[in-house]
Amino acid sequence: MTTPTTVGPSGPLAISEALSGRRILVTGATGFLGTALVERLLRTVP
Repeated sequence: MTTPTTVGPSGPLAISEALSGRRILVTGATGFLGTALVERLLRTVP
């Protein structure tokens, strides 16, 4: 399985690089998509 990437100014970034040093607020984390998002974030950026 490959790590999902985001495109930055110099090319693709890994999730951990894109979110490095940032705070994330997730609302609706009890719903289906929110649960999947929180799980993915915790696995990728502990």
